Amino acid sequence: MIGVAQAKSGLRSIQIEEEAFDYLQGYTEKLKGKISSGVIPVPASRCNPECIEYDKDDQCIVEAREVCYEVRKKDTGSILARSYEINTKISWVDNFDVTQKLEFETVHLIMKK
Repeated sequence: MIGVAQAKSGLRSIQIEEEAFDYLQGYTEKLKGKISSGVIPVPASRCNPECIEYDKDDQCIVEAREVCYEVRKKDTGSILARSYEINTKISWVDNFDVTQKLEFETVHLIMKK
């Protein structure tokens, strides 16, 4: 029975990592959308705990210790475009009590009309 319990626990750890990935991907896309519409985040960097999974009663069952972003304007050398470097990261404790982390680094280019 130890093998079955260990397999279930391993699968749960993978599920939590997938949820963290999906959460961070959505978070990054929201930042890109805000920047595209001219809403630059203030402050330029921030970290907050966030819930990444809720149960059927809307109670948090998996919390990310930190969901962070950092936005920096980059010089494009052009008056026709603006560029922003966006770094996002998430950290959480898996069901084996090990801190896990994921990071995205992207450059968002906005062409002027």
